[in-house]
Amino acid sequence: MLAGMSSDSTADLVVGSLWDVVEVEGAPVLAGTSPQLQLDAEGRVAGRATVNRLMGSYTLTGDVLVLGPLATTMMMGPEDHMQQEQRVLTALQRELRVAPGDTDDELLLVSEAGTTRLRLAADTGGTDTDGSDADAADGTEP
Repeated sequence: MLAGMSSDSTADLVVGSLWDVVEVEGAPVLAGTSPQLQLDAEGRVAGRATVNRLMGSYTLTGDVLVLGPLATTMMMGPEDHMQQEQRVLTALQRELRVAPGDTDDELLLVSEAGTTRLRLAADTGGTDTDGSDADAADGTEP
């Protein structure tokens, strides 16, 4: 459980898991979009900002997460999707504190001022950061 996370438990919880972005700056993500983040043990981050894939590096010191520099692919999408993507990328360009969410499978990425920038939910196996069906990739799809 996330309450009272220690720095070791923060890393154990965050690193290696696939996280779905469910809120950006307090607003739910647009229907039909699936921004995601995944941090690996080697200090790399990958995911989807909304339309475009993102990749880069990160540091996690205690509960403080710093991402960057980040790169993205350069595809265009519907205007509202591109606006959401810009909000996701802007939120990730700040130093963020990892905090427990409202449930055991949620994390918050919070600014220094205490504003929730992103609400993340543990991915339940729907899609990987490359957009492929996670179940199909591991051979468990019926």
